[in-house]
Amino acid sequence: MERITTDTTRFFNELRKELLPHFNHQHQDWMFTFCQIGQLADHAFSFSLYGGSENKIVFRKWDAALDGKRYLHIYNLDRLAVTEKAITASDSEINGIHRLFKPETFSIVNPDTLALDGLHCELLTQDKDLKWNTDEQMNEQLHIFIKILRDQDAFSY
Repeated sequence: MERITTDTTRFFNELRKELLPHFNHQHQDWMFTFCQIGQLADHAFSFSLYGGSENKIVFRKWDAALDGKRYLHIYNLDRLAVTEKAITASDSEINGIHRLFKPETFSIVNPDTLALDGLHCELLTQDKDLKWNTDEQMNEQLHIFIKILRDQDAFSY
């Protein structure tokens, strides 16, 4: 029997599970995953980087328009429209990401604001799990890194 719901919390939890890597954080070549879900259920994607000999980047994207049209915000948790695209990155692309990927410098600050329509963002690494809801909560180093990831052409596939 398929799992159908109008509960946005259950939907967000299932969507997050679909977008994140399907293994524990100790996968030997996995470096990080960035996941972003719009709190108004208008978009969601993730970007995972695997180093080692693979140099693989895995993009996962949720088709919000398709699920919204198919189910009119009644979510079938077993049939979320998540697609995946894996590419092999060049050594120069990997080196560019490595230059900016400094998780020890990444942090979240808590501005004196209230976000009603923000984002649910996560950066998962071997040593850190950062979560935030607005861009203003990222320190400068994290903001630069996330901007690079958001600007990747592969998100338009």
